[in-house]
Amino acid sequence: MAKFIRGIQMDLLDAEELCAVARFCDTKSGTWYLVETATNADAVDIVRHQCEYCPSGRLTMVTKAGERIEPVLEQGISLLQDPLAPVKGPLWIKEGIEIQDAKGAVYPARNRVTVCCCGKSQNKPFCDASHMETK
Repeated sequence: MAKFIRGIQMDLLDAEELCAVARFCDTKSGTWYLVETATNADAVDIVRHQCEYCPSGRLTMVTKAGERIEPVLEQGISLLQDPLAPVKGPLWIKEGIEIQDAKGAVYPARNRVTVCCCGKSQNKPFCDASHMETK
């Protein structure tokens, strides 16, 4: 499902439909711009940081050797809140907890994913940032 974006120093996997609009990717010129233009280690570090802080797992940095960079997280479930919007966000599922939807379908466990709390997502059980509109 993820789009592969080739960069100079690193590559990026972008599964846009998983976006929960946490906005960690919008700092320092934006992840996508940095992937396509970065030529130094500082920019690579910024992209890595932005991808690792993406709670939905939309963004994953990939080294030129093909290694997917995933953050080391403690297993758990957290409620994300966005005080700038201000909205309550999705549930953040971390470190391999299996998700089952209302119809009984089981999704593969992932390192990080966000699931809908507001009931408005068109991508249930995953968050699609509809909470931004509902406040």
